[in-house]
Parts: sequence; C-alpha cells; structure tokens
Amino acid sequence: DGRDAIYTSFMEKWTSKGKSAHVVHWLQQLGLMTSKVRNELKRLSQETEVIRDVNSSTRLLDFAATYPQTFDMFWSKMGMYPHSTRIVEQCHGVERNAYNSQASHDMRDSRTNYIANEEYANRRERRQCILEIEASKAVSTEQSKKQRTSSVKHNDRKVTQQMIGGQLLEDSKQYTTEQLAQRLPEDIRQKFSIKSIVKRGTDVGKKALGEKKVEHAEAVARKKRESTTFSQTPFEDLIEDAQKLETANDLAWKSKDAIKHAKQLNTVLTKSYWNKIKVDCFFEELEKVFPCFYTPTVSRMTKTALLQRPTSACSAKNNLNLFIKLVKDIAEGKAPNTLSTKRRAQQLKRAKATKLDLWAEFANVEASEYLSVVEEKAFEKNALMRDVIASFGTETTTHARFQMTKADLTTTYTTDYIPPSDDGHDDEP
Repeated sequence: DGRDAIYTSFMEKWTSKGKSAHVVHWLQQLGLMTSKVRNELKRLSQETEVIRDVNSSTRLLDFAATYPQTFDMFWSKMGMYPHSTRIVEQCHGVERNAYNSQASHDMRDSRTNYIANEEYANRRERRQCILEIEASKAVSTEQSKKQRTSSVKHNDRKVTQQMIGGQLLEDSKQYTTEQLAQRLPEDIRQKFSIKSIVKRGTDVGKKALGEKKVEHAEAVARKKRESTTFSQTPFEDLIEDAQKLETANDLAWKSKDAIKHAKQLNTVLTKSYWNKIKVDCFFEELEKVFPCFYTPTVSRMTKTALLQRPTSACSAKNNLNLFIKLVKDIAEGKAPNTLSTKRRAQQLKRAKATKLDLWAEFANVEASEYLSVVEEKAFEKNALMRDVIASFGTETTTHARFQMTKADLTTTYTTDYIPPSDDGHDDEP
C-alpha cells in the first residue's frame, strides 16, 4: 500500500541520493539478502490471491506454510529483538539518569522524545563521518584498518562539533510557521501554542501521572475491601473459631523431665561417656545401662577390647561402638530391629515408637549411677565458671566514651524569679 507510512519512508530512503546503502544494510540485517530467502521473496512479489486467502483466520500459519524460509528468518530475527521488559527497564534508566527536580515531567518526556527521534539520527551521521575519515586515512597511508576497542564518539573532536550547529539549523526548518501550517491542523497548533502552554501549565503530565497513581491505589483498596480475605471479621466469630481450634503442638510438647531424659539418653549413647568411666565401675555401669549388650562373653572381655576401633572380627555383640551405632540406626529406621525379639519388635512397630522411645528401649538410664556423678560435676563446673565471670565485676571498660554522664535536670531559679503558689497564680513580686 503506497499510503502506508512505513512503506513511504522506506521508498523515500531507497530513491533518495546516497541513502540506498542504508536500505541495503537494513535488508542485510533482516536476512533478506540471502539466496534462499531471496528466491521466496521473488515468488512473494508475484503472488496473487489464489495462493493465499486474504480473508483466512490463520493468515500467519498460511504464510509459514507457503514461504517457510522467509517465515523462519523473520521468526529468528524477532527472537533476537530485546524483550519488552528490557526495553521498559532501559527507558526507566534513561528517565532516572535524566531526572532533574527543577524540570517538569513534561520537559523530561519531550527531551527523551527528541533524543530518540531526532538526535539519534544526527549522532549516527556524525559517527559515520568519523568512520569515513578514518577509512580514508587508512587508504591514503596504505595501512590496514585497525580494530576498534570502543564505539565511535559523536562529539569528541572539532569536526563533529561543527556539524552540530548545521544539523540543528536543518532540523529547525520543519518547525517554522509555514511547515507547521502544512503539517498540523489548526486545533493542534492552537493547543501547543506558547499561550496555551502557559495557560495550561508545565506540569500537566505530572498531574496526570499523580491522578493515575491515586486511581490505582483506590482500585487496590477497593479490591481489598470487597475481598473476603481482607474483610474484617467480628470479634465474636474470632472467639468462636479460637474455641474450635485444635493444634498438634500439645501432642508434641515435652516436659522438663522428658527433655532431661532425652539428654541423658544422648549422653550414654556416645563413646566419650564410656571412655571417662574407670575400669572399677565400668562393667557394673555397662550391665545396668545396656542389659541387652552385657553377656557372659562381654563380661570376660577388657574395657580396651570393648572400646577398640571396629575391625572385621568385631560385631554389635562384642564391640560397644558398633552396638551404639546399631541402636541409633534402629531408632532412625536405617537398620532392622535385631536387638529385640520378633514379638517385641512388632509391638514397637504397631505402637509407632519414636526415636526417643527406641533409645529408651535399649538404654536404661534410670539405673545408671555414674550419670548422676557426671551431671553433678557439670553443674559444679558451670557454677565455678559463673563465679569466675562475676569476680571480674559488671563494669566492661573504663574508656572515656563509655562513661555515661547523667544529665542534671534540676531547675535553678534566679533571685528575680518566684515560683508559683499552690493556687496556680503567680505572686506579686
């Protein structure tokens, strides 16, 4: 369609003098100059309505089926374009860098539009000028063109700086009164005249943005008020729901005695506990705490043999380390219960015995005599440590910056001042 704006702009660049290189470059960037696509484009230029139905509801799929190479090329190029979120974030960065508290929102918006629509093309033209100068120098000196490590600057030398004035003058020609009269209707020109802008104010965009924010906040608040999740529940209903509430924390709650019993079980199921027991009372303690481990064979062994590092000849029946490991594995479900009888093992399984229950099944900490001695020594050690810490005092340092001086808030009266009496009125001087 010759009336289409994109087509008209494209043809103006194609037919204008010196602009054909940019059009060819644009076609190469889209991949339209490759041989496999070029052949399909020739058929596309000669296409009639018979090949594809213009009234079809799946025109895009029809195009992909008729011209697969061209569709694949456009599909790939579109996939390489920046995502809409990235483009929005880039605009947000531009807005943030260009923010000035003294400039209005409309001014910043107009400046961004000018840079994107007008100044970008001018800067590209100045960069192209620098590239042409460098290329001519390389040809005249018969040197190969050096690979650049950074992009070309558009205003870092006198040549490009001199071009800025001419470009501004050229751009200003489209804003003359005659040009605007040809391009814009009368009502548009009146709306954007200086008189109308002064009358309207320079913060129209800021006010509109503020109104949108208020409208959005009211919509969110209205949605919360209408939602059952954020609705206010009467206090009587809350009390009724609280009475019906059931929690599993009561079942999992453990008393101080249960916590102490768990600590004792964890203590006896360690190798360090048995290493500290002297030989005189070792076997007596072993018989009371681990009755399922203490056998006549174990009673004839030495303490060193029972606590030695496990070897291939050791088992849970003659090595205390392996026995403790087996007890822990049974409690965690990593090993079958081979220490209890089959009937007792089935009873524990049906009762859904916990980890502490299985520990207590094989370790009788209530019969231990040495465990109470260990707890008394630990208590005495903690008490001595508290006494040592308290002997240093409560003052942490004498540094000057830690010396807090209390402010004197007492009132000092001068000789000319008489405090008020009890009746609330000042006395005569």
